[in-house]
Amino acid sequence: MSAKDWSKIFEWRVDDDGVTITEFLQEGATSVDVPNEIDGKPVVAIGDSAFSGCKSLMEVSLPAGLQTIGASAFDNCSSLMEVSLPAGLQTIGDEAFWGCSSLTEVSLPAGLQTLGDSAFYGCKSLLNLGVVKGNANFRSFDGVLFSADGKTLVIYPAARQDSEYVVPDGVVEIADRAFYGCKSLMEVSLPAGLQTIGDGAFARCKSLMEVSLPAGLQTIGHGAFSDCKSLMEVSLPAGLQTIGYGGFRDCSSLMEVTFPKGLQTIGGEAFRDCSSLTEVSLPAGLQTIGGEAFRGCSSLTEVSLPAGLQTIGDEAFLFCKLGNVAFPKGVKIGKNVLRRDELPPSSDPFYWAERGGVYADWGNPF
Repeated sequence: MSAKDWSKIFEWRVDDDGVTITEFLQEGATSVDVPNEIDGKPVVAIGDSAFSGCKSLMEVSLPAGLQTIGASAFDNCSSLMEVSLPAGLQTIGDEAFWGCSSLTEVSLPAGLQTLGDSAFYGCKSLLNLGVVKGNANFRSFDGVLFSADGKTLVIYPAARQDSEYVVPDGVVEIADRAFYGCKSLMEVSLPAGLQTIGDGAFARCKSLMEVSLPAGLQTIGHGAFSDCKSLMEVSLPAGLQTIGYGGFRDCSSLMEVTFPKGLQTIGGEAFRDCSSLTEVSLPAGLQTIGGEAFRGCSSLTEVSLPAGLQTIGDEAFLFCKLGNVAFPKGVKIGKNVLRRDELPPSSDPFYWAERGGVYADWGNPF
């Protein structure tokens, strides 16, 4: 087929390395064979967003010389069920197959070096991620994707039907969005050496009721357990330093949280809208409670704030049902930390001062 004929199907650019497909022009097509070459030059890349939103596309055949699939290249190709990745492929970009909700199985080729962030995010039918033998960067164990050294769990396919999963020993990091949307998963056991749970790692695992967090864990990322509607209890381990923004947001069944000594930061919206949470005792060493950290915890009636706390962010306890709150001396208090109709009957600053604290009236300390 001549370049003129290909121009009815694709747009592309040519550089020193070869041809990059920049746009697929037949949005209603159900299948496509990307050519090995156009006008005598090899096709080496699928450009960013080239097939984005092609919702009718069910099957794609990629050329043998392809080296790169760009960011969002196939995002929201919701009918895509099959894609065969060529042996020489080196890079899959960020969000490359985002929202390919019909994709059930992918085999990563031996030459793949880089898998971008959230490359298979939202692939809710994905059952298996394989890796061709000889790949130096990734490996697959029972369909779950790991780094080659086994230290990072990269992706647990969202459509797996296991109700329990034991993360293998040797894993020190759960990657961002690794378990995102795994609706069947009810229990996860994490290894003793785990240090980091990434952003959104277990977000929207709606059946997750139990997770055992190991003693060496240092960081829970942004939104790591957000929208885990069945999670009822969390014991945060000694050594944990940070709970990221929205870490446990919308965990509406969460009734009890045990905080460890040494925790320094509770991120913004960390426990927002945890509507079953009734009591919070925060540990010595805590320095920062982020904005809206406990906003909308509508069953929360009691909170104990530690001495040494430095900052309480805006609306940190807005729409909670707190009674008297003793604020530690010197703490910087944000705006609208408490609703006015939930304030104690006395706003006398001496009432608070004699308890070793300060009182904030809509963010204005006395």
